[in-house]
Amino acid sequence: MKGWKIIRGRGGSLRYKMGQWVYFLLVWCICSSPFLVHAEDPQTGIGSSVGAIKEGADIPALKKLENRRFVPVPVPISNPTIGSGLEFGLLYLWPKKEDQPDTPQSISGVGGLYTSNPCWAVGLVHQGFYAGDKIRISGLLGYGDFNLKFYGIGADSSFRDDPLDYTSTFTFFHPQARFRFPYISKDLFIGLGLFYLDANVSFESSNITSILPDLSLEERSVGLGPILTYDSRDDVHWPSKGTWLDFSVFDFDKGIGSNFNFWRYILKWEQNFPLTESLVLQYRYDGQYVDGHTPFYLLPNIHLRGFPQGLYADNLAMTLQGQLRWDILDKWTLMFFGGGGRVGDDLSDLGSNSTEYAGGIGFRYMIAPASKISIGCDFAYGEDGFAFYVEVGDVLSH
Repeated sequence: MKGWKIIRGRGGSLRYKMGQWVYFLLVWCICSSPFLVHAEDPQTGIGSSVGAIKEGADIPALKKLENRRFVPVPVPISNPTIGSGLEFGLLYLWPKKEDQPDTPQSISGVGGLYTSNPCWAVGLVHQGFYAGDKIRISGLLGYGDFNLKFYGIGADSSFRDDPLDYTSTFTFFHPQARFRFPYISKDLFIGLGLFYLDANVSFESSNITSILPDLSLEERSVGLGPILTYDSRDDVHWPSKGTWLDFSVFDFDKGIGSNFNFWRYILKWEQNFPLTESLVLQYRYDGQYVDGHTPFYLLPNIHLRGFPQGLYADNLAMTLQGQLRWDILDKWTLMFFGGGGRVGDDLSDLGSNSTEYAGGIGFRYMIAPASKISIGCDFAYGEDGFAFYVEVGDVLSH
């Protein structure tokens, strides 16, 4: 499942950069508050929470968190594009059936955010595994109002350094169903997905020049299409070995209620290699392509930690990233990640454009070891500067 993200936008001042570090310390205190529990030595009576962590002992607050069905995830937001505020999520971990111990943990969640810009949104998310993992059903439903920036289209957009402001009020619904198809392979799934986005997009064109009127568009994008998935990973939430390939084709057509006619192709490919008992090497490829009359906010973009959404967008986008996952202590994992991506109008254009790079470091704490559910933070650095994320699970497996 996707985590909650905080990404620094372009054009940050020195004052903002200083604010980022204050914000980082605040988030760190919130994320690490369970770690600061007083752990008392039974022989000396002296408290030492640091010692408890170093020895890998169970900390009472974390032990209590591991046994919860409901997991709260509060996330402060500080971003020059959407302002400052709070994002909050509440996850529910569905109990596993005793007669199906190998079926992955199903998860549901509700969340929302509000910032000073103002921007706000509410949403529901679900990832379910049924009938002994023969059926997988997932979905996302959201509604919100955002003030965003348009960076243009293409690798050399003239709006890159001076983006246009726009407002988007949207309703989003994206359910998917996959069914295991063991007749060819026990790891093969065939399914169907629906993509629905109803957006009211407004540009303040008068801010560019007084002779231009403000522009408001009410647009609906509806796509339906097949999904082919191959999944041989040992765990869907926290894989240590195996391959995951997910290919989907969505047909956006006026015949099913869309205002646009275009095709959208999405390919995701992940592989995991255990190097030692505590080290796992992972890499992932993401490719997206659209053909037809596509709204700018649905164009493919670089799928990499360290880049704001939409900073690089075009008809074709490809991203390759790697990650080294190191289990340093019981339930604690350190991550090193990096990669690059390109966008272009087509394959020939993609080959001549430059690669944009980003990388960083992160950590996870396994809040539900039996179900491999983890939470933690990622710190990334890209062309646009520092980016900080609060994540649920392994980003490469989303």
